[in-house]
Amino acid sequence: MPLKHLRKLETDLERGEKGVLKTGSLVEALRATMSYPGLFAPACIKGRWFVDGGVVDPVPVGAARAMGAGVVIAVDLNSRIVSRNADLHPVVSIEKVQEPLRGGNK
Repeated sequence: MPLKHLRKLETDLERGEKGVLKTGSLVEALRATMSYPGLFAPACIKGRWFVDGGVVDPVPVGAARAMGAGVVIAVDLNSRIVSRNADLHPVVSIEKVQEPLRGGNK
């Protein structure tokens, strides 16, 4: 199934940059967006390794506007929700460790 009208924001692991998948397989694009370091292995698409675009841009308002969106409604859910002394579940721990990669902890 091809990507026709859908754009998927991804993170290129080798470059550490966000990118937009505009062509190719919908299945591959969805597989890449489900990939998250520490949880699910990266997806290889045309020899490049991708993970979810939220790793480097959790609220891609700029990307949506660049694609022609006149109005963007977005919610940033990447706020601190646990204290420093909390006993963190492994998934939460992974999320907190990766937060600085996405521009968190400012």
